Amino acid sequence: RRMIRPRSTRDRERLEYEAGRAVSMLRLEGIACLVRGEQEKARARNRMADDLTRALNGKETGFDFAGGRAEWLKQQEKAS
Repeated sequence: RRMIRPRSTRDRERLEYEAGRAVSMLRLEGIACLVRGEQEKARARNRMADDLTRALNGKETGFDFAGGRAEWLKQQEKAS
């Protein structure tokens, strides 16, 4: 079995750079969706970009609590 080695500083810098590019591409695609009148797709692209930006800044994202019991209970309360 292989052990996952810690990322080097250079690897982390490259990952952050590529993630920043992904955020930019998602934002541009969101604008293109708005121009075509696809508001739902635009909102989805912007939510993904927001989550990636928060993750890059070391903040909590939707992935940190999605699917957990507490989140499920909140959704149930809202539905009531």
